[in-house]
Amino acid sequence: MNEEHPAAHLQESVAALRRRATFAVVGLAAAMLARGIDLVLREWSIVLLEPVRASGEAASPELLAQLTTADATIDAIVVAVTVTFVVTGFFFIRWMHRLVALTRALGATIPWTPSQAGWAFIIPFISLVRPYQVLSSTRAALEPENVAPPAPRVDPSAQGDYRSTAFIVPAPAQRLPAALIGLWWGAFLVLSLGGRLLPKDMSTVDKVVSAYQMSMFVDAAALVAGALAITVVRGLTARLEERFRRIRASTPEALAAQGIELGA
Repeated sequence: MNEEHPAAHLQESVAALRRRATFAVVGLAAAMLARGIDLVLREWSIVLLEPVRASGEAASPELLAQLTTADATIDAIVVAVTVTFVVTGFFFIRWMHRLVALTRALGATIPWTPSQAGWAFIIPFISLVRPYQVLSSTRAALEPENVAPPAPRVDPSAQGDYRSTAFIVPAPAQRLPAALIGLWWGAFLVLSLGGRLLPKDMSTVDKVVSAYQMSMFVDAAALVAGALAITVVRGLTARLEERFRRIRASTPEALAAQGIELGA
């Protein structure tokens, strides 16, 4: 494609978005791993505590040693959960900032700026709805059909003779259901609220078991939210790349006819 194309200067920014998406996905996977380990360890601790809970007798020295090991491991995993959550949040916000900036640069209209996208998770109360609003609006703005697809082109490597012509037909655009973003955000809110409601009182075996069961529920919500977040990151990145591909395959005249005005 001619490097003088009006979208050529965005090539590196699109590649940078892809890299940021990769970091976000890796961070989400690491956070899910930490949550999964935490869930298993808490279930193990509950199993260890069950004989004590049922009999009301003191734990044997052997059981006490196992419980001490389980508690120490859980404490270490809690640190890992916190670290991966913070790091993943950083990567996710950087990806969302670049996604919004590129969406606007590729001529799509959204009511949010990159700065608003970056602060979406941080400002109290607004953070309850703004991330969903930003990504939902971006998804709609990146609807592939908003830009005409490139026309089929002749495949010179598959030509037999002058009477047969092979064409390369562009692959259909990847779909991303709007409900998926809502499900992700709902799971994230459950995770956030559940984390704030975790019991602090560990004075009895029953209270420890109840607290661990609640923590396991939060871990499960985190696993669901993480899996959905990975799908959202990949899906929105693919939609933007598809818009960029279609724009690069269009002439400036064709873009003007569609009312698409590219930014910096």
